[in-house]
Amino acid sequence: MAASRADAAQPGASIDFTWGVSRSDIDRETALLRAAHVPWVRMTIPWDLLEPNQSGQLDARWVSDVDYAVERLRDAGVNVIGTLADRVPFWASADPSKRRDASGAPRYETRYRPARFTDYSSFAGWAAAHLGVRGVHVFEIWNEPNLRGFWPSGPDPREYARMLVPAAAAVHRHDPSATVLSAGLAQSDARFLRGVYAAGAGHSFDAVAAHSYPAVDPRECRLRGDGRGYRDQLCGLRDVRRVMEENGDRAKPVWLTELGWSSAQPGEVDEAAQARLLGTTLRLLASEYPWVTVASVFNLRNDYWMHDAPASIEGNFGLLRTDFTPKPAYEAVKGYAAERWLSDAWLSLTSIVGPA
Repeated sequence: MAASRADAAQPGASIDFTWGVSRSDIDRETALLRAAHVPWVRMTIPWDLLEPNQSGQLDARWVSDVDYAVERLRDAGVNVIGTLADRVPFWASADPSKRRDASGAPRYETRYRPARFTDYSSFAGWAAAHLGVRGVHVFEIWNEPNLRGFWPSGPDPREYARMLVPAAAAVHRHDPSATVLSAGLAQSDARFLRGVYAAGAGHSFDAVAAHSYPAVDPRECRLRGDGRGYRDQLCGLRDVRRVMEENGDRAKPVWLTELGWSSAQPGEVDEAAQARLLGTTLRLLASEYPWVTVASVFNLRNDYWMHDAPASIEGNFGLLRTDFTPKPAYEAVKGYAAERWLSDAWLSLTSIVGPA
């Protein structure tokens, strides 16, 4: 079976544990992750909620909530990718339009970059120190800075590099064992990554993160004629890899921190196709992309606030429906994870007793 290779990508899933869900919901989702043998999750570490008023002044309730989520996951044997992204506090935001309304409530774009990158790196250092002792040793620096939606001032690899370098240094300083991921780049944007390297930030990260939402069957690979190359195809990851190798980073892996298809109807794939495409992709990564370490599906559960609205594309990427019932995609990922788990168990056994 294709997933039997020792270096096959480990499966993961993005989770909503810091998006306002209850602790009982966290417990239910954690149990489903454990049942599926999924070894990784990607979880937002919400800067705006943890340091709402000023640098170094932590909100004890939110620290407790994040700790609860991490502890439940680690008790279940699930590893956490802590994503330090797109949740900038009002006080730290560079949004030129930020203001307070008549009631004093802040009005601003939380995804706007920080005014001072030193504030962000201080928070990254706190996260590495606080969560490192709780078993979190992987941190992703921002999310999709190659899109205006996540870098509203206009995507600029040089500006992102100015954020990345000190934040990565802070993580490594507070947790020398940590793995720092560059920000997951939407649709495997090799051109933006080349700009990050050109800005001198290649030394700062331990792995490159990428996001892939293929517009075609993952086995297809056809060059587009509009200058976008292979960016809307799974094979766009090879362009990312090529940039890494051109910059001497062949030894570093790629982490696919978002991957998925929406089962929204009409217009997207149905639930059966979502499952088939995910299963095909995971096995294809195992056989043809050995430098992809982790492949994290977006999302574990449909966006709970959308209540499985069938036409919501963003709301239907989940492996689970909002009532926690598994979609066929959950079983597809579970099947791949089981194959990999059995393979790892077999390799471990043969390393002890030798081959039959």
